[in-house]
Amino acid sequence: MARVCLGDRVCDSELITIGGVRAPLTVVAALIAAAWVPGRAAQDRRVVWLDASHAGLERDLNREATRGLRLAAVSDGLPCTVAAMQTPEPAGAPTAYRVVAERDLGASLAALTAEGYVPRASARTVGTRHQVVFERTSPTATAEEWRLLPFDKLEDLETVAGAAAAEGFQVRLAVRAPFRSWPGLSEPGLLLAARTAGAPARQSRVLIGTNRDLKDVAGPLKTATAEGWSVDGVLTSARDGGRDGRRERVVVILSRGADAATPGGAVTIERQSSFGILGSGPLVGSGIFWNDYLTAWRPAERRQVWGSPVQLSKYEAGCAGLALKMRLDGHDDEAHDIVALLGRPRATDAYELIVVTEQRLGF
Repeated sequence: MARVCLGDRVCDSELITIGGVRAPLTVVAALIAAAWVPGRAAQDRRVVWLDASHAGLERDLNREATRGLRLAAVSDGLPCTVAAMQTPEPAGAPTAYRVVAERDLGASLAALTAEGYVPRASARTVGTRHQVVFERTSPTATAEEWRLLPFDKLEDLETVAGAAAAEGFQVRLAVRAPFRSWPGLSEPGLLLAARTAGAPARQSRVLIGTNRDLKDVAGPLKTATAEGWSVDGVLTSARDGGRDGRRERVVVILSRGADAATPGGAVTIERQSSFGILGSGPLVGSGIFWNDYLTAWRPAERRQVWGSPVQLSKYEAGCAGLALKMRLDGHDDEAHDIVALLGRPRATDAYELIVVTEQRLGF
């Protein structure tokens, strides 16, 4: 078959189709080269995976911190909790970490924040127990006062968060959902909230949803955030708060200054049944909901939330060989910021973990 040429230089084999239009490959390459700005492309950064469910987590975090890495995310939904540490971009001051069991939070909170540590993430350990990771980037005391907020039922959150907000506190971290069991075996839910000196009173609001399609929270959330309410925390839970139950409840904690609302971007909350694009803006919350992925994000131009899948056997999801698995699957470096790790069970007695990253689009 003879080649078809344009004039005497560009032939059919050198044409490509873009959007239904055939264009010379040399022209397309020239346009791409003209649009590219040197130094703007994201560079791969080292990622290290840690078992976050054991008592040695503090040691492991500080070991990698001395090598320039920083905690990026802690997993939600796997039998074994894992943490990802990533080289920050841009590089910042060396970090240090402390890990505190939930039962010791009340006694440790003031001393840790006085040393410059702030709560960064919550990691489930054995059963329904959790431990909280504190991070320090400066040895000076934090400028905020922190408070532990326990609550017995999800329905109590409105009252508990509202009372704290009236004193100027804003929820910063949802440590765990309450666990409802036999008398003496139940565990309260825990939140960590902070306020600056002289902070004015805030308004608080809590949305609780059970519909699988999220219709009972998606609309109210979008309306509230468009009116200036901020998302302070997203929490999903099984009905009894147990570790292995299907999570059929989602809680969104909101607050705003009591004086006047500042209009903001409306937050979208969605349930995704597969990996890929999970949002079109910065992530403000995530979790596992009805054995699918739940993400809440605020729209922004040329920003994208992306989930990359890793298929895990039941053996690997229990932390045995997980770090090696992540390296073999190419997750020992990542060009974009890792912001969440979400794991869900699969029908084949296995798990799927998605590595959630925030990506900036364009050159």
